[in-house]
Amino acid sequence: MLVDHRAKLISISVPKTGSTSIHHALKRALGAKNEVKSKLAPVYHLNAEDIRKIIGPQTFDSYFSFGVTRNPFDRMVSLYHDFHDQRGVIKADTFEDFILNRFDEAWSQQLHFLPQSFFLHAASGQVTSKAYRFEDGLENILANIVDRLGLENVAIGHARKSERNKWQDYYSNTKTADVVRKVYASDFEAFNYATEVQ
Repeated sequence: MLVDHRAKLISISVPKTGSTSIHHALKRALGAKNEVKSKLAPVYHLNAEDIRKIIGPQTFDSYFSFGVTRNPFDRMVSLYHDFHDQRGVIKADTFEDFILNRFDEAWSQQLHFLPQSFFLHAASGQVTSKAYRFEDGLENILANIVDRLGLENVAIGHARKSERNKWQDYYSNTKTADVVRKVYASDFEAFNYATEVQ
């Protein structure tokens, strides 16, 4: 999460949606010093509802708050590669093996694997001012935020990028898509993503 009271900006960090890249770019542009210092995932990935409670509904609602969403099929592939290739936590050698044989309740409740609606929604619906889509391009998302805040043009890098095939290639077994549809049903509905692999 990134909170800047001068810019009246709140950025919600939804795991594996490019939010870290956007945070780095915005921090450079804003000279942000009031971001929570903890590198603990539960703090960095506080959801919008909890941040609203912490800073107060009136303050939260008067700021521009946003998060980025990503096609749940694509996001799950990215999560697999992050936790398999980079973190070494997932021991399954293939995406299919992980999804069909090892993606149990414990994994589905792990913070990074929670639905995107957990981060941006409350029981009443979307909490943030805006939910951008990863598919529109991080550069375009950042350009929109920079324009909204009246900042100078800001370049974006890409943090924590993984090397992999197109996400569609990972769903040759239709049962893997069935699991993702079930686990992220709220995301498909809330953010209007197609439930078929396209």
